[in-house]
Amino acid sequence: MTGGQAELERLLPPYLNNLTRPTLYPGPDQRVAAGLTAQVYQLTALLELQRGDFVAAQMNGTQALVYSQLSKDWNIYIASQLRLASIFTARKRVGSALSAYNDALWRVNASNDGISPILHSWIFAGLGEIQATMGREKEALQFMQLALAVFPDNPEDDPCFSYAQCDRSMLFAYEGLIFLRLGKPKFAWDAFAQIDELKPTPPERVRADFLYHKAYTSLVLGNMIQTCIYLEAAARAAQEIHSDLAFSEVYTLYQHMLALWGDEARVRLLARLFQK
Repeated sequence: MTGGQAELERLLPPYLNNLTRPTLYPGPDQRVAAGLTAQVYQLTALLELQRGDFVAAQMNGTQALVYSQLSKDWNIYIASQLRLASIFTARKRVGSALSAYNDALWRVNASNDGISPILHSWIFAGLGEIQATMGREKEALQFMQLALAVFPDNPEDDPCFSYAQCDRSMLFAYEGLIFLRLGKPKFAWDAFAQIDELKPTPPERVRADFLYHKAYTSLVLGNMIQTCIYLEAAARAAQEIHSDLAFSEVYTLYQHMLALWGDEARVRLLARLFQK
């Protein structure tokens, strides 16, 4: 979450290698080892996604799902489904993302207790975005209300917080995205702006996402100067966390700016951000 991809890439292979035997051979540690293995594959999927390698990200996300089933830890299973849903969303595979969210929700409903409120909230928020993408305003807003209702007051006490790493910024992000999909950019802006009030300050990756969302929303609202300010901040943030995916998204947004305001000197000057 703080952009330490290089360190993770160094640590994950030997860590995974050490988990192979206790994960694959029956024994008292197998389920715990399988749960840890699933978390390693989730991290690997996130790294591949940040590199923009959707195929490798999906492959590792699927591996996480397999090992989470072996662990019989349904919170890890649900988290793996949510990671896959995020990958499908990044690939613009809305139907596949919907299936992943629905599979996660089925597991919540099939389990009597012990399911993480954070993950439960995340499912509802993701389903809300999908419904909004499909133009179903009533259903989208209902899912968002459910997400807000089940989110815990103290997320750091949630059983999956160590690997889900979700605070209220997740809700603000999905709320803003839902309003954007519904064609209500002013409401989206108000949702994204809530991150400025969060204490402690969210990690760098979360901040980078919100800078991009604010730049995009500013463009939809037709505010050129504000779009320039947030796009420059988003580009620098993407470079700081070494995310090829985030930087690519910022560049795509810049191309939209050129189509709208290509005659403006301030917009053309932003090209320097992408010349390194």
